[in-house]
Amino acid sequence: MADAKLCKSIVMEIRPRLQSVNVFITLTRPGTVNITLNLDYFKVTMGLEKQNVSCRGFHIVPNSLSCLINKENYCTFRFSTENVQQSLGMSRCELLPITRQANPVQTCVVLIKTGLEYQINCTNCTQAFCKEIAFERVLPLPESLDTSEWFCHADKKPPALAPNVNEAFYSNCFVHLSHDLLRGFVSDSSTTLICSRCLAWIGVKLKTGVCQVWFNTVTFKDPNNSFKTEPLDDAFATIRQLLRGSIFSSNRIVLTCQSCVADASFLLLWVLEKELQVCFDCGEPSEACVAKVLFTFDRTQSDLVCQWLSDVNVSTVDVSKPMMVKLLEHLYDMNAYIPKDFSRSNDFYISYLMLFKENTNK
Repeated sequence: MADAKLCKSIVMEIRPRLQSVNVFITLTRPGTVNITLNLDYFKVTMGLEKQNVSCRGFHIVPNSLSCLINKENYCTFRFSTENVQQSLGMSRCELLPITRQANPVQTCVVLIKTGLEYQINCTNCTQAFCKEIAFERVLPLPESLDTSEWFCHADKKPPALAPNVNEAFYSNCFVHLSHDLLRGFVSDSSTTLICSRCLAWIGVKLKTGVCQVWFNTVTFKDPNNSFKTEPLDDAFATIRQLLRGSIFSSNRIVLTCQSCVADASFLLLWVLEKELQVCFDCGEPSEACVAKVLFTFDRTQSDLVCQWLSDVNVSTVDVSKPMMVKLLEHLYDMNAYIPKDFSRSNDFYISYLMLFKENTNK
C-alpha cells in the first residue's frame, strides 16, 4: 500500500450517506505534508517521500479536499466520495447493519441448564466455590422491574428474584445465586464478594442478600463442558443491549463498578454515533463498524456523575471490575489513534467501541 512509511497510523471515518470521509493521520515524524486525491486512493507526500493510501467501497471526488490541518506530527482532512453502487443502490458499508441484525452475537449464559451437575470455580485461582450442584430452575432475569410482568417467576407470591440454592437466575453477563451456595468459599462484606483463596473480586452482594456473580469472574463446569466469558465481550454485550432499539441520535450511559472497599467508580459514555464504518491502518489495513463515543472515568461521585445518575434519560448499569478495566483499556487504546488536538472535547475523551464483529483485514 505504501511507497514509504510516512504514516504511523491512519483512521478513516466513512459516512456513505453523507458521502464524506474524515481522515486522521499520525506521522512518523513532524513535517509538512501535501495531500493529493485520486479516484481510488490519496497520496501523502513529505519532501521526496510519498505514501499511497488505498480506499475501498467508495470513490474519491477529486478536488474535494477540505479542512486540512497539518501540525506537528499529524494531519487531518476531509474529502467527498461517490459510493460504489451495489445491490439496492447502496454501498457495502450501508449493508452491514442488516447483516448484524440477521446474525446477533450469541452469549454463553444459556448453557446453564437444569438437570446437569455443575462445579463453579474461581476463574483466577480455580478454587471450587461449590461442587455437584444441579439447578432445578434456571430462568432469565426480567428486563422490566414491574413485578406484574415477571411471568417466569410468578409461581412465587409475591414474585421474587431471590433464588434458592438449587436455582439460578441469569442476565446477559451475570447470574443471581443463593448466598448459601457459596458460603465458606467466598468472603463478603455488605457489598462485595471475594474469593477466599486469591482475594479476586467475583461479584457483589445485593441488598436482598442475593449473590450477583459475573460470568467473567467464575467458570461453570458440567461433566462435558467448561465455560466462562471474556470481560471485554461482556462489556460490549452490555452496551449493545442498552443501545438496542434506541431512537435517539446520542445516548448516555453510566457504567458503575463496586470496589472491594465499598466505593464505586463510574465510567460515563456518551454515544455520538452508534454505527460508524472506520478503516484503521497501522501497517495492516482493517475495517470495523464501531460506535463513536465520548467518555470520562471518575472514582468519586463528582457533580457531573451525580447529574448523570439523577437524569432519567441516562441508562445506568453495574459491571464487574474486569469488565471496567478491559473496557477502559480499550477506550484509551482507541483514543490513541486520534491526534492529541482532536482526542478530547469538553473534558471528555473521544474514542471508538468495537461493538460489532464485522472487522475484516484487507
